[in-house]
Amino acid sequence: MFRTHLMQWQQQAQLLRTGDGDAINTVSGGDQRGPVVQGRDFSGLNFNVPGQG
Repeated sequence: MFRTHLMQWQQQAQLLRTGDGDAINTVSGGDQRGPVVQGRDFSGLNFNVPGQG
């Protein structure tokens, strides 16, 4: 059973796009007043930011 699940996972993982290239992340100047996320190939991110008032 483990082998079957592992094989299914492997097949699904092969469909993922990993992309090529480098990520260059730069934040400069001034104040950053919110979430700053640096990286590459993000998906499904959610931010809960308190209201400003």
